[in-house]
Amino acid sequence: MMEKPSKTKPSAAAHKSDSSSLVMKWNIVDLLAQNVEEEQWAVKNLIQLLEDGCSVPFIVRYRKEQTNHMEADKIREVIGNLDELKNVQAKASSAVKQIEKSGKMTARLMSAFQSAQTLEEVNTLFAPYKSGAKTTLAERARKLGLDSAVDFVLEKPEQFQLQSFVKPGVKGKAE
Repeated sequence: MMEKPSKTKPSAAAHKSDSSSLVMKWNIVDLLAQNVEEEQWAVKNLIQLLEDGCSVPFIVRYRKEQTNHMEADKIREVIGNLDELKNVQAKASSAVKQIEKSGKMTARLMSAFQSAQTLEEVNTLFAPYKSGAKTTLAERARKLGLDSAVDFVLEKPEQFQLQSFVKPGVKGKAE
């Protein structure tokens, strides 16, 4: 005889990743249950069944009591949302590590990453902190030592001589 859904063992591993990952402010089971409009216990049991290696057809046929009689399409929807939320957590964790490494992490930014529920939110939060070869024209001008040229243009635009600021052998836009 099958156990009642309320007696199924809770799965702590069902909504936690490896210890090095970011701790999110949301619970994956609660969020999935809300997104797919299913009971929390059914989603929790479904995640456990999936982690145990059960296939969708097996769950639909033989474990329907544990999943509140979810149809195969609903189970696949949960699986898709589960994968997306795991990706959100992994990407947020990676972004937080990179920002911490650069020394630009703030409590407010950390809180925003922990609250992010979509990849779009994580990408939006991380965009200003991405490291890469692309820099603004102003940053490249500063790197080339053109601060004094800017000051001169602002003070005496009619007397500005561009050639006096060009350094032979230094590439500007080629970076």
